[in-house]
Amino acid sequence: MSHRETRALSEALLTLGYTPAHARRYAYRRPHFTLLASTLSFLLEKLNAHTLAEIQTEHDRVAFVKHAAELALNKTRIKLNPKALYAADGRAVRELNKLAQYLLSAHAAAAAALEEGHAAEAPAFELASGAPYADVERTRALSSELVQLGAR
Repeated sequence: MSHRETRALSEALLTLGYTPAHARRYAYRRPHFTLLASTLSFLLEKLNAHTLAEIQTEHDRVAFVKHAAELALNKTRIKLNPKALYAADGRAVRELNKLAQYLLSAHAAAAAALEEGHAAEAPAFELASGAPYADVERTRALSSELVQLGAR
């Protein structure tokens, strides 16, 4: 674990909206499973994947980490190391960082799309005003041109 990795994780989590009081940059120096579980649950909820609720025994922890790693693999195709996650220390920061950076890039892409003025929602063509068959000749010409181009 490096200082850069923990800083990148904490900044990514703040950008995504995760602000618990006990999530500080130096929180992962010692194993802290409850922090790991809450962080991992938050990241997976951003992917619309719900994790196990009960985490009280060692068996529950193992099941939670396995389930979270499987969800991350199924939803994002990012392979998380369950052993590193279970350790809940600096090695877990690297694994959480993979998922956080993926979500951060999606967040940035969504923000960029909003700034462009919803270009994806605009129709690719304008419909003719008036009757639906107002420009039949033009439509037939375009459709025959499409067929000719497709045959080439």
